[in-house]
Amino acid sequence: MLNLTDQQVQEYLKRSYLTVDGLWFVKTEEKYDFEVALAADNEVWKIMSKIQARLLKSMAGLGEGLQSLAECIATKFTLDGTSVEISRQDESGFEIFITKCPWHDLRVKSGRASISPRVCEVICGTNMTAFAAEFGRDIKIERPFRISNGDAYCRFIFRQG
Repeated sequence: MLNLTDQQVQEYLKRSYLTVDGLWFVKTEEKYDFEVALAADNEVWKIMSKIQARLLKSMAGLGEGLQSLAECIATKFTLDGTSVEISRQDESGFEIFITKCPWHDLRVKSGRASISPRVCEVICGTNMTAFAAEFGRDIKIERPFRISNGDAYCRFIFRQG
């Protein structure tokens, strides 16, 4: 067995995670079509997002609420290789800014940048909504800016109620 560092193990797992997501999407799209692949991906992320949120929340011993959500979502993005910054955090909500998205970057690198706006519209919305719901059913999300639409960053606004 190879004697890998923790960093090498993390890189191996992260690359595998990103690659398998992209490969199954492409193969589903080849067999059916883009909209079928997108719908299936959306169903997967409804569940995966809940699993990720529950796992991080449990690992950190956190409960419901915006503060817990902010901590867990920042951790999720960082572990995924996403460059994220949380700002304007108070009792009514918080904002996150994403300046680098590995999912979008992979689509660009593979010559599929044209599908990124549609994928991000559907999947990011589902991902964040399902993730946030694990911290309170009344958390609302707005997304006024998106890298996939040519903006310099993605901006998510999370509010209570």
